[in-house]
Amino acid sequence: MDALITINKVSSDMGISSRTLRYWESAGLFKSIRDTQSGWRMYDDYTLQCIRITNFLRRLDFSIRDIKDVMERKTIDSCVGVEPEDEAYGVVQEWLDNTSLNGTARIFGFNVEPHPSAENPGYGFGYCATIPEGVDISAPLYEMRLPGGTYALVPDDGGGPETGWNKVRELCDDCEWGWTWDGDRNPGLEEHIYLAEGGPIIHILFPVKKK
Repeated sequence: MDALITINKVSSDMGISSRTLRYWESAGLFKSIRDTQSGWRMYDDYTLQCIRITNFLRRLDFSIRDIKDVMERKTIDSCVGVEPEDEAYGVVQEWLDNTSLNGTARIFGFNVEPHPSAENPGYGFGYCATIPEGVDISAPLYEMRLPGGTYALVPDDGGGPETGWNKVRELCDDCEWGWTWDGDRNPGLEEHIYLAEGGPIIHILFPVKKK
């Protein structure tokens, strides 16, 4: 059986008020388990995933009604683990193949909650693809729209994503442009370009504005 986490612990760890958690539950986005002795709300692993997805979608300005639709259609396919990238990519790639959009879509990876810590090395990672307007998106995928703005690009020099992100930090320290990172609403992106031979080319894109 999954270990149960109290509402106070979840609130503290995720930075979400207990009032918000209770509101989301009353809206039908997930269900807690009541401790028979204390009466506290407790959450298992599945519910914690629902909370993470809800928090992520709210940061993207999804309405509660839209999030509930996502939950009811069981569109949660959160990829959380020590190395979740392959699992997340496989879901997007399969859908692109089935809709004959592979080859025309640009594919971007990005971090999602939970973020790794010393106590828990697991983390979340997602992929999105650029597609034409009006395409029907099937579960477990959902529509994601970014707010726009100016993005800078650091090309892949063979050093991998970590090297690319280190260059981003150096550039932001040394030039008149700064990174306008805003969590999940305006994230940094990794564009994955898969070649016929060898591994992917991964360019780093990040939102910027003049300091």
